[in-house]
Amino acid sequence: MKEGTKTTQAIPLSEAQRIFDKLVGEKMKKGYHDVAVESDTTAIKKSAETPQLPTVDARKQAILTRLANNQPSTWKLERVIWRAGELKISEATPLLVKLIGTSEPLRDYCIAWSLGWCGGEEAIPALIKLYQNTSSPDFVSRIAFEAWLKLADAETKAGLQAEIIEFLPPELRSLARGDSAETVETALQNYLEGGDYKRFTVLDTIYQIDNQQVRLASIKILGNAPFQPNYFQRLRHIFKMAEYRHDEKN
Repeated sequence: MKEGTKTTQAIPLSEAQRIFDKLVGEKMKKGYHDVAVESDTTAIKKSAETPQLPTVDARKQAILTRLANNQPSTWKLERVIWRAGELKISEATPLLVKLIGTSEPLRDYCIAWSLGWCGGEEAIPALIKLYQNTSSPDFVSRIAFEAWLKLADAETKAGLQAEIIEFLPPELRSLARGDSAETVETALQNYLEGGDYKRFTVLDTIYQIDNQQVRLASIKILGNAPFQPNYFQRLRHIFKMAEYRHDEKN
């Protein structure tokens, strides 16, 4: 092996390629091999013999493995639970159900949220139990109910939303069942102006009922609501529920 050159100055690419190809041809006649071509050929052959799993499958399997292995890890379990919901991994449902009650309420919140996206009918009993559990914090019960609504059939969903009317103050119940949106809006506004900040919790319930009468009323009130105490907490709750529902009108 020795160094050398076939040109003494720069030449056009086409001419340089012709000289290169001629030199390679001469060397190969003497028994040399083009290792670059052989490496590419080997890689292509190996790839054909061992097909790679799609990235999404590998990602899904990693999530399922982490959910099944409830051990300390740098990959925080709550993040994995949330990711399972984002990817709508139906196979994660039984693993998520098993994790209910295994940690702080934040984990149960993440589980309920995820079950609404990747669960099916088999997830509903767990969501009902989580919603009805008196020890569940308000934010957990609220998202569990939302997930239940998301998975329920149309008839069940309508029944649940009708039952929620019973949680309204007496002066709003009958209006929510059949009065015009304008009447509901006026009554709701008067109720909120009653001076007790606890009254603003009714906005969460109104949004969950979501029938024709209360929906239009809530949209008007929420559209003009100030970002200040009393209102702000409920706006934040409703925003999270609307985001979960993909409800662009709220």
